[in-house]
Amino acid sequence: MLIVFLMMIDTVAGALVALNDARGPFPGLSALVILTSGFIATVVFGGAVFLQIGIYENTKRMAEALEKQAL
Repeated sequence: MLIVFLMMIDTVAGALVALNDARGPFPGLSALVILTSGFIATVVFGGAVFLQIGIYENTKRMAEALEKQAL
């Protein structure tokens, strides 16, 4: 899950860069949008990774059970 941790670090770093380079009438809005969208993307990606790991483990257990049943 290192990739999820790195995604969160990148999200915070991007928000900090946007906050330091703030222009316009709402300077913190771009940083807030980056934080929000980055957090949502990280949660969705992390959920997909956990789902894939679960599918893999379940398939592996099912294959082992069927193999044991066949013997």
